[in-house]
Amino acid sequence: MAALDGVEHYEVGQLDLDLGDSGRVAGIGNKPLLMVFKFFALATTEQSLVTRAPWDGVSVELRCEPNPKYGLATQFDKHFFMFVISKMAHIKRTCGSTPRKVDVTIGEYLRATNTTSTGYAYDQVRLSIQRLQSMRIYTNIEMNGRGVDEWFSWFQRASMHYETRNVGGKERRCMTSFTIEPCDWIVAALEEDAELLTYAPEYFQLKSAFVQRVYEVARVESEQEIFKISLERLMLQTGFGHDAKAFRKNFRRQVVNSSGTGQTNVPEHAVYAFTAAAPETSVDWSQRVKAEDQWYVFVRNAPQQAVLEKHLDDIPEWEPSLSDYEMRTITPSAEKLKEAVMTS
Repeated sequence: MAALDGVEHYEVGQLDLDLGDSGRVAGIGNKPLLMVFKFFALATTEQSLVTRAPWDGVSVELRCEPNPKYGLATQFDKHFFMFVISKMAHIKRTCGSTPRKVDVTIGEYLRATNTTSTGYAYDQVRLSIQRLQSMRIYTNIEMNGRGVDEWFSWFQRASMHYETRNVGGKERRCMTSFTIEPCDWIVAALEEDAELLTYAPEYFQLKSAFVQRVYEVARVESEQEIFKISLERLMLQTGFGHDAKAFRKNFRRQVVNSSGTGQTNVPEHAVYAFTAAAPETSVDWSQRVKAEDQWYVFVRNAPQQAVLEKHLDDIPEWEPSLSDYEMRTITPSAEKLKEAVMTS
């Protein structure tokens, strides 16, 4: 076992562990609460991450500070994070108890995300673990009654296992697996409810962190097959910022193809632009629409059409599919924050 720095990493050094049926993950999923809000940076260049979102009249807060050497954990690092909690959730459902730590081989992770096994992929796994362990997080959200009044990391501890092997005539230490111990905050969530929302396999092939966040916001609405969300709300939930013009430009460029027709880049969803000023049908993506009138309509598991012949008023609004437990998790802790602000 070794620290993560200063270790050679070659494909030849990866060895799968036989963890039994309880350790194998059929699909990668996530806790809905971790999909509703922006918990991960869209790019490593972000110097800090602060998410504040209104919730029933109070504010949910998340603050992340990067490690100066590695930076903030990003949407792409989240892939490995989700694989870890998916494996823990699978063990919980199979064995009845939530493991405090889990062994993960690089090979099983790359296969699960349909990622080609290369030296670059190995580098990215190691960097993801380093960022997930080294960044510091504060949030007023509680999990299973547990809050944290100090900074914590997604991974409390991460250890690398290696073997010394002969590679090209030289003795080298080669990675074989990792032992990951997530933070208590995540363990508490899995202890309460090990059910996850699974992601489309195509999600892990998306090259855009922005499109990944759009998919997560759409996926967490799991009750309605068709729903609408305003420009303002979609900006808030994706954590993009407050520049509506830049958001719409990115949406058109990254979610919709250049011609504005054909299937969008959001897996399992057709997407349409609507305006409250003319709500009878969808409008062309090139049409100028006031930011306050802009709506997006998502249709799950349906082919993209040139026009959606449906009145905007007849389409239900986006509502995240959170469990009663998750609703209780947010509301009491947010209320505590509100009380603290009022008495300060």
